[in-house]
Amino acid sequence: MVRTSSRSLAGVLGDPMLRSGHALIAGASLTQVIGVAYWVIAARIYPVAVVGRNSAALSIMLFLSGVAELNMMSTLVRFLPTSGTRTVRLILGVYATSMSIAAVIGAGFLYLIPHVEPQLSFVRTGPYVALWFVFSIVAGTIFVLEDSALTGVRAAPFVPLENTFSSVLKLVLMIVLVRGLPSLGIYVSSTVAVVIAVFPTNAYLFGRAVPRHLRKYSVTRAPPRFREIGSFLLPDSTAALFLLGSTALLPVLIIDRLGARAAGHYALAWIVGYALFLVSVSMGSSLVVETAADQSQLRQRCLRSITHLAKLLVPVVVVVVAAAPYLLLAFGRGYAQTDVTPLRLLTLAALPTLVTNTAISVTRSLRRMRMVVGIQVCLCSLVWGLSVALIGRLGITGVAAAWLTAQTVTALGLMIAPRLWLPAPRRALRHGAAAKQARRESVVEPAKAQAARESAASLAEAQGPGESRAEPAAAQARREDPAALAETLQFPAIESLVTPAEARAVRERAAKQAKAQAADEGVEPAEEQAPHEDPVALTQTLEFPRISF
Repeated sequence: MVRTSSRSLAGVLGDPMLRSGHALIAGASLTQVIGVAYWVIAARIYPVAVVGRNSAALSIMLFLSGVAELNMMSTLVRFLPTSGTRTVRLILGVYATSMSIAAVIGAGFLYLIPHVEPQLSFVRTGPYVALWFVFSIVAGTIFVLEDSALTGVRAAPFVPLENTFSSVLKLVLMIVLVRGLPSLGIYVSSTVAVVIAVFPTNAYLFGRAVPRHLRKYSVTRAPPRFREIGSFLLPDSTAALFLLGSTALLPVLIIDRLGARAAGHYALAWIVGYALFLVSVSMGSSLVVETAADQSQLRQRCLRSITHLAKLLVPVVVVVVAAAPYLLLAFGRGYAQTDVTPLRLLTLAALPTLVTNTAISVTRSLRRMRMVVGIQVCLCSLVWGLSVALIGRLGITGVAAAWLTAQTVTALGLMIAPRLWLPAPRRALRHGAAAKQARRESVVEPAKAQAARESAASLAEAQGPGESRAEPAAAQARREDPAALAETLQFPAIESLVTPAEARAVRERAAKQAKAQAADEGVEPAEEQAPHEDPVALTQTLEFPRISF
C-alpha cells in the first residue's frame, strides 16, 4: 500500500499539469479553510445582519473587480506560456487596463448605490470609506490577476503561500477591528489584507518567477499578436460576465428579496460550496497552461483531469453531505438549523462542475470561444431563472437548488454531446485530417536520413575492386539529393504529396519535354515512363522545394 501511494504521488509530481493543478488547489483549499475559520469567528462576534451586509459588500467588490478584469486571468494563463520576451509587457498591459476600468466602475457604483441597493449605503458613510471602497476594487483586480500570471509562468506553487498569508492576515485584522469598526470590520479586514499581499507577490513575480520562466522554457513560435489576443479576450470576457452573474451577484438577489440575515446564512454555506467549485477551476487553469503550446495530448489530459479530480472530490462530498449539521455547529446553532440543506445542495454541485469547468478549460485551450460563452450563458440563465422562481417559496434553499440544477443540466448536455467540446481521439479523425496526418508522417525524419547516408557511404566503401570508380561519386550524389535518397530508402510515400491533377500535369509536361528533346537531338522519343509511377521523377518534375531529411 505504501508503494502504491508512493507511485501515485510520483505520478502526480511527475505530471506538470497535475503538479500545478494541485498547487492551485492547495492554495484555494488553504484559503477556504482559513476562510471558514474567519467566518466562524465573524459569526460569533458580529450580528447576523452585519455579517450579511459585509458579505454582500465583498461580493459586490468581487463582482466589480471581475468586470474590470475582463477575464484577462484566462488570457494570461492562455498566452503567457508562449509570449517569450513579451511576457512582462503583456502582464503590465493587463494590469494597467484592469486598474483603469476598476477605478471608473468603482466610482460609478458608489454613485448608484442609493438607486441599486440602499442596504449597501454603509460604504458611503464618509469620504475615506468611499475612497477605500474604490481602491479595494482596484487592488482586488491585481490580487486575482497576479495568481493567473504566476500560473502562466509556471510558478503556481507560490500561490498557496500568497493566499495563506492573505487569509491569516485578514483573520487577525478582523479581530483587531471588531471594536473600532463594528459595522465595517469584516469588509475592511478582508480588503486591507488583499492590498498588503499584492506588493510582495508582484515583487516575486517580476523579480524571480518571470526571469526563471524565460530561462527554462524557450518559445519556438512567434509571440501572440494583439489581434490574436483580442479575438480570444472579447468572447472570454463576455463569458466571465455571465460567470460573475451566476456567482457574485446572487447575494445581491438574496439581500434584496430576503434581507441581510438571509444573506449572512447563505454566505456561510456558499464558502464550502465555492471551495469545492474552485477545485475543478484550478485544475482547469493548469490544463490550459500545459496544452497552450501543444494540444496533441489535450484529450488525454482532459480525461485524466476529470478522473483524477473525481477520486479526490467524491469522498469529500460524501463526508460533507453526511456531516453538514455538525460542521455548521461551529458557526452557531442558528446556522446549523437553517443552513443544512443549502450546504448539502451546494456541496453536491461540485460533482457536475467537474464536467462543466473542464469543458470550459478545454474549449478555452482550443480557442473555441463561442462554446465557452455558450456554456456560461446556459449556466447563468438557469441559475438566475430558477433562483428567481424558487427564492420566494424556498428561500436560500431555492437558490442553492438552482445552482445544483444548473450545473447538473449543463453537465449532462456536455456529456451527451462530447463532440462539442472534447477533441476526437486520433483513430476517429476524419478522412481529410487522416490524409494530412499521413502525409506529414510520410516525411523522413532527420535521424533516419542521416542513418541512410551513413549506410550508403558504408556500401560505397565496401564495393569490390572490379567495380567502377564512378560508383562512389554516384552514391555521394544520391546521399546529397533528397529525391534520390527517398528512392534509396525505398520510400514510396513521396507520391502521396501530390494530387491526381498535379500528377496528370506532370505527365503532360514530361511528354512535351521528351518530344522537344528528341526533336533537337534528331532521334525518336524514348518510351514514356509515367512520372506517377516514379516518385523521384515526380518530385523532380514538380520542382518541389527540397524536403529536409
